[in-house]
Amino acid sequence: MEREKVAAGGHGIIRLGAVAGKAEASHKSELVTQLLFGETFKILDTNKEWVKVENTADGYVCWILRDEFIALTDAELAEYAAHKLYLTFDPVSRLKLKGHESLYVPCSSILPNFDPETNQGHIGKSQYTFDGNIVPFKQKPSAEKVLVKANKMLNAPYLWGGKTIMGIDCSGLVQSVFKACGLQLPRDAKDQALLGEEVKNITDAHPADLAFFTNADGKITHVGILMGNGAIIHASGRVKVCSIDEKGIFDDEAGNYTHTLALIKRVI
Repeated sequence: MEREKVAAGGHGIIRLGAVAGKAEASHKSELVTQLLFGETFKILDTNKEWVKVENTADGYVCWILRDEFIALTDAELAEYAAHKLYLTFDPVSRLKLKGHESLYVPCSSILPNFDPETNQGHIGKSQYTFDGNIVPFKQKPSAEKVLVKANKMLNAPYLWGGKTIMGIDCSGLVQSVFKACGLQLPRDAKDQALLGEEVKNITDAHPADLAFFTNADGKITHVGILMGNGAIIHASGRVKVCSIDEKGIFDDEAGNYTHTLALIKRVI
């Protein structure tokens, strides 16, 4: 990366599978999100080691390390934006880089400057080949697609701020699943809850509706995807399927209610 190009107002693109987005410019700072391969961002601020960025996809602001992305010129950003975008669909996929190197990328990674006819693309000056499962970034989402994708994430461990099969939080699961199915959602549960049409009763809910849950202070702190037949898939300890009713989530393994239902939203 050419460091002289990294300045506030510029842009960049993630060149690794997933990079840590920190609340502050410090290795000790809290992980608040991750930026995935091929995601672009605007540069808001910089220091010697860190860059403050705003993710183009969801507007989320965080700090990332300077060496984990490629700076984009205006011409390169325009080229990226002009291409039809494709996403990886499987939990983990392999890109083959020029020189026989491999790069493993998580679900919902963007394939920059990619041609599905040749399976070729490039990120910055680096060429790559990808022959895994892809989906167009803009597609009509369906409940069936959402549930298929969500089930692919089962048993991913819980990680606050995570967005991959190696570690994911509740809103990261929802965002990743819906993004792979054609709908970009906000990063956090409280913001996801502002979208869509409210479903008044759980008996009226459809598969792929989102269920939101509150803490003791009445704040929305958890979200999951309804599956129908009294089941929900969510990230709590790990990505798992639990029972749900009008009270909330009942963890069959623990034998008790773990989350209080506050709201159901239909976003597709």
